[in-house]
Amino acid sequence: MSGELGAILRASLDDHLATHRVPAHEARILRLLAQCGTGELGFAEYACPDCGRVEVIPRGCGNRHCPRCQGRLARAWFERQQADLLDTRYYHAVFTLPHALLPLCVARPAELYRLLMDAAAQTLLRLGRERLGGRLGLTLVLHTWGQLLNLHPHVHLIATGGALTPAGRWRSVRSPRYLFPLGVMSAIFRGKFLAGLTALKASGVVPAPPGGWPKLWKTLGRSPWVVYCKRPFAGPEQVLSYLSNYTHRVAISERRLERIDAAARTGTFRWRDYREKDRRRAAKETTLPADTFLARFRRHFLPRGFTKIRHYGLLANNARATLIPAARVALSAASGRPAPRVAAAAPAPESASPACPHCGKPNLEFVALVLPGGRRIKCRRAGQGPRTAMISAASSRAHLRFFGAAIAGQAEPCRLRRGGPGKASAARAIQALPVALAPTRGELSSRPHPTPLARRKRSGYFRFIYNTYRPLIRPADVFVQP
Repeated sequence: MSGELGAILRASLDDHLATHRVPAHEARILRLLAQCGTGELGFAEYACPDCGRVEVIPRGCGNRHCPRCQGRLARAWFERQQADLLDTRYYHAVFTLPHALLPLCVARPAELYRLLMDAAAQTLLRLGRERLGGRLGLTLVLHTWGQLLNLHPHVHLIATGGALTPAGRWRSVRSPRYLFPLGVMSAIFRGKFLAGLTALKASGVVPAPPGGWPKLWKTLGRSPWVVYCKRPFAGPEQVLSYLSNYTHRVAISERRLERIDAAARTGTFRWRDYREKDRRRAAKETTLPADTFLARFRRHFLPRGFTKIRHYGLLANNARATLIPAARVALSAASGRPAPRVAAAAPAPESASPACPHCGKPNLEFVALVLPGGRRIKCRRAGQGPRTAMISAASSRAHLRFFGAAIAGQAEPCRLRRGGPGKASAARAIQALPVALAPTRGELSSRPHPTPLARRKRSGYFRFIYNTYRPLIRPADVFVQP
């Protein structure tokens, strides 16, 4: 990125990688963040049909840990979720892990974070069944940081203020002021998490904590399991507007970074001390060495493939298509008002066109994509975006069974064949691929096989192909205006 965080990365990343043992996927993320918006990942050419100017915009990295690239994704998520809003109260809850579990979170983050989200969701789903006789709708977002970039795993949760019963009726919570008693929520959450942690310990997935398991059990028994619940929101729209501030937030935003001292290699950022009741005194500044800042920042990189936004109950991905309409009918019957008509969500554009910096009109048309190596891919049809242009150009030159620089035009294509040296050749060619030419999941998974026989022959190789390509798969392009 081209902001303050990018300046810290470009100034201190090489020294940090040389003096610390950084995992390969974390090093790759840091390099992408350092290159974001600088032109090292290529450019997108746009033309303005009004003033005739051509604007060249550097490509963003699109990584989910990039503060600048996540802003567009948060807005897109907000628009997608509007179709599933219910005309009822919503409540915001926060479930926090005790600090005694931080060593286990560092050792096995995927397992502990998954258990945290499941335990928080199952707590409210159980209370919904027992006290309301139905199923709640939940959306959970994982956060792992505090204001000082310290490790502070917690879950932000949005819950519907009622449940859909098996009989198709809607039952609201008894009191409009709170969802469920906090003491009950905390006790159930602790029991479910400790039961899951005991199962992980028995399976050998989680290593022994410092001091041993008996000491940890004793500490967790005395530690408070903090559950915080806010008052209900004013309306459904305010729910998504509030939650979108949390969904795609990363450890620190660009606006919190105050200044960078390149000579001293330090960074200063703002943070809020929630222990201060006076809001003016709560705003503080902290200066950290760049090396310490990067060590804290990469501590919050999510495990590879981990889903940090999850839906449960009425909003579960495998049930929302049937349960959300049923909940709307039940809410309409309970309130006596007709069920609101929800328009079908319009398909999201492939990439948002930036506004013309000369005339100010937001109707720039994509012309071409310039890759890091200098190759220029022209737009082939009206409305085509940069990502589609790159995929179509790659698909026209090579089929799925041809790999590596056959797409980039830098090496011989290699064919995977049973009993042959195809795997080794494909692996070497794939590693030679530039990052910008890494294919998407859709490019790998949506290409139909010609015949069932070919599908059976290549099914085993597809796993190898996907697993080899997976470290290079990038999300949709994000374009950052300078």
